[in-house]
Amino acid sequence: MNNSLEPPQWGFYVYYGMSIVSLPLYLLIIVCLLCLRGAYAVYKSTFYSLLLQHCIADMFSMLGYILLSPARAIPQIRQFYFEYQDYYIAAATYNIIYYTLYIRCTGIIFLSLQRYLVITLPHWSLTTKVQKAANWKIILVYWITPTLLSIVVLKDTDFKFDGIEKMAINASKEIIQVRK
Repeated sequence: MNNSLEPPQWGFYVYYGMSIVSLPLYLLIIVCLLCLRGAYAVYKSTFYSLLLQHCIADMFSMLGYILLSPARAIPQIRQFYFEYQDYYIAAATYNIIYYTLYIRCTGIIFLSLQRYLVITLPHWSLTTKVQKAANWKIILVYWITPTLLSIVVLKDTDFKFDGIEKMAINASKEIIQVRK
């Protein structure tokens, strides 16, 4: 039986189960969107460019979490992470949650703002600029904005694993209090 101070493991199993279903779906969506963008002009719109970036962000979030957090239970990965924890690995297992949260939240805001502008202010100059923006500009804004917002989080590197047995992350009180 688990120690009452340790978090329950069922959440990891639910996450893995959902990821097994959703990762292939996201890959299929990305492939379909890319094929449709080549065939039909409507799929080259700002909305679909944002949607494609959001799909990529969701996959990045799921894979990042799987590779950096629950994977610590695999003995070979556990040993590697513990040995090289000073090279941002311990920090990454903590920071990936915040960074991907910022990416996904800003993506939702961008999608919502784009829909709002198109529906409520279709002839406004900002709406026209957004709708006619080059694809590379949409991609840059989508990824640079959350990265700039995350700099405060990503600069924290003072994380250590408590030991190779548990691999719990220890962080200074100052870092934890800043993130509340």
